[in-house]
Amino acid sequence: MLIRVSLFALPFIAVQASSILLPTASRARPSSPAKAGLTAGSLVLTCFLLAVLTVTGRFGNGRYDMFTDSAVAAVAAANRIAPPSSAIISAAHPTPWRSEAYLEHKYRTFDELCGPELSTMTCGPRLYGCARHNPAGAVVLLMRSSEASLVLRGVTSAQGIQELEKWLGAQDGVELAFSNADARVYRVAP
Repeated sequence: MLIRVSLFALPFIAVQASSILLPTASRARPSSPAKAGLTAGSLVLTCFLLAVLTVTGRFGNGRYDMFTDSAVAAVAAANRIAPPSSAIISAAHPTPWRSEAYLEHKYRTFDELCGPELSTMTCGPRLYGCARHNPAGAVVLLMRSSEASLVLRGVTSAQGIQELEKWLGAQDGVELAFSNADARVYRVAP
């Protein structure tokens, strides 16, 4: 969303930035080549700095913006394992949900169920309760990319997610139904 805002503002920022090269009433156009070169050099340096910051500012988002084949396979397994009308609960929104059976399930995230409090003692019972109270049960999908999203946003730590997963796995009616390098899928009976 912020990228769209910055792209919308880009033409106005460009006009504002180029206005330093235009003469004003109090300041005439630089007459000497040295001043003109200094002004052009500072503009080039500023543009280069902004280009570098744009690229490095997005560094790290690939951990939760891009999905591996095994993550997509885990979502396909979750859709296959989940009975119709069951809930599929993911850690966070960056999840490749697209499938032909998208409308057969209710999709929830830890953020929606637990709010800002993702500790094991508060979020665990809410998550488990939501899964158990759904008449068709639920599937809990824990993906590397979703976990990275929660950690990068500062919602929880990697250790907090591991504790929550350990707590959930110890509950009645919860079984590990699928696991690969990037994801785990737990089936929660109603």
